Amino acid sequence: MTKTDSKTIRALRGLLMLGAAVGMTGTAMAQDQLEEIVVTGSRIARTNLNSTVPLNVVGETEIRFAGFTNLADAVSAAPQLAPALNGQSSGGFLFVGGQSRVDLRGLGTNRTLVLVDGKRHITGALDSSAVDLNTIPTSMVQRTEIITGGASAVYGSEAVAGVVNVLLRKDFQGVEVDSSYGITEYGDGQEMQHSAVFGAKFDEGKGYILAGVEYTKVDGVLADDRKWASPGITFNTLVTPNTSIQNPKSRTGRGGVFRTLVANPGAGPLAANAQAGVSIDFETRSVQGLNANCLAPRNNPTAATPLCDDPSLDYTSIYTTLQGESERLLGRAYGSYQISDYVKMTAEIGAASVDSSNPRAQPAFTGTASFRHNVRRDNAFLAGTSANAVELRRIFDANGLTAPTASAELYRFTEEFGQRVIEQQRDMIRTVIGFEGDFEAGDRTVKWDTYYQYGQLDGKSLNRGQFNKDRYTRQLDSVIDPATGRPICRDLLSTDAGVRAAAAGCIPFDWLNGPSQAAIDYSKATSVTIGQASQQVAAFNVTTDLFDLPAGPLGIAVGAEYREEKSDQETDSATAQGLLFTNAIPRRKGSYDVAEYYAEALVPLLSDMFLAKELTLDGAYRWADYSTVGGVSQWKVGLDYTPIDDIRFRGTYSESVRAPNIIELYAPTGENFTGTQQDPCDRSRVATLTGEARNIRVANCTRDIPGYNAATFDSNIGTGRSSLRLLQGGNVNLNEETAETFTIGTVIQPTFLDGFSATVDYYDINIKDAINLPALSGVFQACYDTAGGSPLCQLIVRDQTGARTNVVGGVDSVSLTQSNIASFKNRGIDFSVAYGFDLKDMLDAAKDDSRIDLSLQGTHLLQYDFVSQAGQAPRKFAGTAGTPSWKLSGTASYSDDVFTFAWTTRFEDNQVADETLLPIADGQPLPRIPFYTGDVWYHDVRVLYKVTQDLVLRAGVQNVMNDRPPNHPTVYQGTGNATSGNWDNRGRFFYAGVNVKF
Repeated sequence: MTKTDSKTIRALRGLLMLGAAVGMTGTAMAQDQLEEIVVTGSRIARTNLNSTVPLNVVGETEIRFAGFTNLADAVSAAPQLAPALNGQSSGGFLFVGGQSRVDLRGLGTNRTLVLVDGKRHITGALDSSAVDLNTIPTSMVQRTEIITGGASAVYGSEAVAGVVNVLLRKDFQGVEVDSSYGITEYGDGQEMQHSAVFGAKFDEGKGYILAGVEYTKVDGVLADDRKWASPGITFNTLVTPNTSIQNPKSRTGRGGVFRTLVANPGAGPLAANAQAGVSIDFETRSVQGLNANCLAPRNNPTAATPLCDDPSLDYTSIYTTLQGESERLLGRAYGSYQISDYVKMTAEIGAASVDSSNPRAQPAFTGTASFRHNVRRDNAFLAGTSANAVELRRIFDANGLTAPTASAELYRFTEEFGQRVIEQQRDMIRTVIGFEGDFEAGDRTVKWDTYYQYGQLDGKSLNRGQFNKDRYTRQLDSVIDPATGRPICRDLLSTDAGVRAAAAGCIPFDWLNGPSQAAIDYSKATSVTIGQASQQVAAFNVTTDLFDLPAGPLGIAVGAEYREEKSDQETDSATAQGLLFTNAIPRRKGSYDVAEYYAEALVPLLSDMFLAKELTLDGAYRWADYSTVGGVSQWKVGLDYTPIDDIRFRGTYSESVRAPNIIELYAPTGENFTGTQQDPCDRSRVATLTGEARNIRVANCTRDIPGYNAATFDSNIGTGRSSLRLLQGGNVNLNEETAETFTIGTVIQPTFLDGFSATVDYYDINIKDAINLPALSGVFQACYDTAGGSPLCQLIVRDQTGARTNVVGGVDSVSLTQSNIASFKNRGIDFSVAYGFDLKDMLDAAKDDSRIDLSLQGTHLLQYDFVSQAGQAPRKFAGTAGTPSWKLSGTASYSDDVFTFAWTTRFEDNQVADETLLPIADGQPLPRIPFYTGDVWYHDVRVLYKVTQDLVLRAGVQNVMNDRPPNHPTVYQGTGNATSGNWDNRGRFFYAGVNVKF
């Protein structure tokens, strides 16, 4: 990219007025003062900033001095960005702790291409192709440019939703030291960042070197640290809505044994009639008191039952992460040397080490298909004299379970193993070496560049506090040893030598009164995942003005690129086999390569004519040959029309592609679980049908289930019952996704109102053949509601003997693999308004260099439909949690030569927190009771004080009003963060910093 000085950058920011979350720069320079530059969205240099695609710019001031310790948070104020993994939403998940990603239009981080200086960047995690912006030092960033819409013709696959191009500093000279510290109002969530940058020229200006290091530490915040987040909230999923609400800490399903009894409490802890559709405010109300030594029948879905006195019920929300704990050390060095008048050599190396550690709650026996336990009447710990043992024996006897082999299913939490802790360790290195230059060809200047790039990520994940399911189940099944009269693992008394050998060392686990440490150690384990990803890129680009047209020179750019991606991830043998209480994670290994060729043209059609100040056509074509999907092509065409100096119109139409990534192609079949799927063959589901629809359903169920009786069959899955085991994996036969994108808009910069600009752009994105797992409900529907069945039936595996599910014909598992079956439609309107003026022009008493800058940017989402597979009704996400219909960000600022004050307000309109509800009875949808988040407002303020030219102090407050997330289950689920990345979890945050240059 052609260098620009700081004035040019300020001019670019002032002219575009599209990206800055905080407008604090001076007025735009006149266009004839600008150097020739290259902006994101095109590889052709131009002398103006006109572009056929909307461009959003976040400048150095906004990135480095607004209290952010990572780049993603700094750019996320752009309304076009949807909630993605960040510091407040990644802590409680495997493999992604401490990461920050970007997601344009909410179409997925794998459809947003992140570039660094116009070049690709190695992935940030082993489970995704997305780039982790936390590996890019903010102290080295000059600005970030964001374009939305299809950009694959210019940059290649993954630019379906758009491009985020991070431009790093390459001209700083001197030494700069920066330090900042922040803390929440509650005295936690501390963030500190320290950086140092050095830059200098050498050899009479022929050479240049820039080096820097940055250290960041972020402390975690748990749900238990916020009254509003603990004990958490949940839906009432009773079959018949009544005044009972489930225990919010445990989130026990309908078939569970723990419930809270709140029957018309009046002025009691919870509001009366707390039924479906009502949120409970736990900041001002408490949870109903515990009842000691209570027991409740497992299958009693219509009656409210007391909450058992079990302290483990607190665990789920206590260890929910509101802000993940992380620590990172980043470094970067860049150098260039002018070998001759026509050739310059460049080299760059960047490294990152990111560690994170975040707790999770221990799991529970909840009757899942793969992990359940039946307690027999002769269990050693039922023979005790404790009140619980006596009461349990009474329950057994009252239900006719008197034989030693009689059993009942055990539901319990496993808090004895302490908290689970997920530790992430990631080390990244990225090197680039290149040459660039120019030469004369006739009367034309030809510019060229070539480079080779290598990136590598090494990752390790430790999931501590796990336990071996086989060992745990074995030690729970203990009996009284007839030889000693003491508890012993049943398998140690087996007549089968192999069984005894497998149980060697087994220590009985007292699940009723508390186990010994030796019993805990016997089954406690740590899950280990390691892996490596690498990326190689070699590219060559040429750009020139081919010849002159009446309206100006015809600019072209052509080039070629070769890229290779590899990834290898494996786990310890116990995890790979699914022996631990986590999803089975087999080894995943894969690679692909691609050769790409592109051409781009900028064609001036008219200039300096009546009602045609400028009319320019641009177009690009790219062809790629993938080792996986073969040859694919993509293109775009755009038009930029300026009738007069005051107004400009722009539009593009493009076809983009996204090739499947390594995870989608090569992910091995692994386990996952869901507790929401209903079995169409369950008697309650069949009872809702009549006529031919019932006959088809019954015939198909009879085919698959031995001895099926539609009037009596009770499945093992469904709301509140066992979770359904899903076998999910990749698919080497995937094809590319295709997207058609249309944008049209206008830019208004009236000559009679200096410093004012406004933009309005309409966009329409349609993605076809999107890669997605088949919809589980669609598989069941196709299999059992189609006459004669469907080929999809082979994906459903039923337990023909009942050995695994305790139900003959129960659903054992469903196999789902990635397929090109989904589609997206996303359209809306982006807009921005900015006005800046010298205060002296309006107020004589004002300082000569004082300014007021006002800016507003926003997006109005008109439609966001997602179809998971053909034949399924679209899910309409526009206006739902995380995808608001209106999203705005506005800033008002005052600045002079020593002082700057800025106030930023962010707004999201009222969102429906969940567009679907569980049925109140099988087959009967719940009458619509909307769950709304309410309008969301956040306010931030910051102050900069320039003590000298080389010493700047800053301070500010994020979330000035201490607004908390909407109090609703879908917003905050208790054991995960759902769409919590869309809201501020930690509360009011204070920060201060200092920047010194030498």
